[in-house]
Amino acid sequence: MTRELGNQDAARRALLSLAAELETRHFHVRLREVEGRSLCITIVNIAAPVLTESVLTAPDAEGALWFWFPWRAPISPVKDVLVAADRVERSWPRSGGRSPERRGGVVGPAHCRVGIGRHHAVASSI
Repeated sequence: MTRELGNQDAARRALLSLAAELETRHFHVRLREVEGRSLCITIVNIAAPVLTESVLTAPDAEGALWFWFPWRAPISPVKDVLVAADRVERSWPRSGGRSPERRGGVVGPAHCRVGIGRHHAVASSI
C-alpha cells in the first residue's frame, strides 16, 4: 500500500509539473481524478477548444515512470518535463484532423476517460 501511495504521489507531482509547463504555452490543463482509473491531465488547445488531449503516467518496461498518451505511445520520462511538453505540443494537428501519431494506427483503450469524478483546475492545485 505504501508503494502504491508513493507511485500515486509521484504521478501527481509529475503531471502537475507538466501541466504547469503546458499552461505557460497557452494551453488549459486540468488534473483528472476518477475513482478506479489512472490520474491524468486533460489538455485543451485554447486556440481551438475542440482539440483536447490526455496524458497519463505509467512505468516503462524497466519500471521508470514515463508520460504516456492514452493510445499507449510513450512521451518521455517524467524527469524530462520540457521534452514531454514539446512532444505534447507537437502532437496537435496543424490543419485539422487527427494527430499524426493516430493516423493509420489503432488507438488503444483510453486509460484516462472523461467521466464522473473530481476535476481540479491545475492553477489552484499548484
